Amino acid sequence: DNLFDGARLVELNGIEGHQFEAMILPENAPINPSPWYAFRISAEKDVHFTVLLNYGTARHRYDPKISTDLENWRPLPLDSITYRGDSTGVFLNLSLKAGDRIYLAGQEVINSSHVGAWLRGLAQTPGVTYAEAGKSRLKRAIPYLDVHRGDPMGRETIVLFSRQHPPEVTGFL
Repeated sequence: DNLFDGARLVELNGIEGHQFEAMILPENAPINPSPWYAFRISAEKDVHFTVLLNYGTARHRYDPKISTDLENWRPLPLDSITYRGDSTGVFLNLSLKAGDRIYLAGQEVINSSHVGAWLRGLAQTPGVTYAEAGKSRLKRAIPYLDVHRGDPMGRETIVLFSRQHPPEVTGFL
């Protein structure tokens, strides 16, 4: 499913038996042709299954990572991944025990709740102020930190932008 903060899954279809196809399409093609994904898989019984990450006409970009808690991530073992020759998809061979739940994502999930808590924590430091610059089109807060010592007027300013594209956590970090 995609029912958690930071999830991204366009569509999931059963192919046959224990085979599934997850449609992973770019968020804003052609502006951002990056097919990022993050979804959760759970099992009611012991099962071995295959998931095809189908990128449509986009290309594979993010090797899968897995987590059981959305905090600790590790790469999916390479022997569990089969790449399509044209890079428009990958097959993932997975096994779960009854009651298991994993998160599968192209990059570790650092969602808006994580970022907000981190920003508010930094704002406890002298010289750091947390505020909102406005709201997004979806009416979500656009936060910022103002970091300075002394009077900032007339001093050089450095502006850093981050999280324009949600899955690009490496830039954010």
